[in-house]
Amino acid sequence: MSYDLALGPTNDLIFAANRDLLGVSGTAIYDQRIKTRLKIRRGTWVFDSEKKLGSRIELVLGRSSDRAASEVTAFVHEALDDMEDIVVTGVQVEIPDAATRASMLALKVSYTIKPDPAEAPFLTSDEQDIDNVVTVQL
Repeated sequence: MSYDLALGPTNDLIFAANRDLLGVSGTAIYDQRIKTRLKIRRGTWVFDSEKKLGSRIELVLGRSSDRAASEVTAFVHEALDDMEDIVVTGVQVEIPDAATRASMLALKVSYTIKPDPAEAPFLTSDEQDIDNVVTVQL
């Protein structure tokens, strides 16, 4: 089963009560990976030699709300296409002040998990079949 270090709201590592690093697994790991991919600017991570990790969502900030909302879905799919273990089933864009230009976005990304054949017997039914939703503030 996949396991990763847990990140807090400001992308800092989280310590458990026993002063050890906290970890995430199950559906929480997919939520964390989606949030991370959407928050990183595409091509800026030093260890990504192909410049494919991250998103270009920041390009819509400052544009009219209608135009921003229409372009965000494509940018989300572009950022998450390399994640072979999930399928994005929907993207909902919320722009707090729809009357002006987009300066902040809230995204709700719905996805289903494609279980790895080696891990499938260990995943619960809610991890395999139900749409999961992650909310990202940008």
